[in-house]
Amino acid sequence: MSKKSRKRKRSSKPNLPAQTLKQVQSPQTKAPEPRRPQAQATGKARQRATREVDLAQEYRYVADDLSRIATLAGILLLGLVVLSFFI
Repeated sequence: MSKKSRKRKRSSKPNLPAQTLKQVQSPQTKAPEPRRPQAQATGKARQRATREVDLAQEYRYVADDLSRIATLAGILLLGLVVLSFFI
């Protein structure tokens, strides 16, 4: 049997350059403000963004696709059942 090797404990010091470590540890460091997008919607773009959207009409094609997938899955399952009798 081979001898198990022991793993060394990680040092408690972070693996950072001295300058970066000083910046991180200093209490004067402020986090940068998150940037906000400068573009503002005007005119028609603003109207489009705020109008009500009828999701049933917007995603009507999804229901059609799901019904096609269900039909195809049923046909394949039926084919597997039929094949199980011949194998």
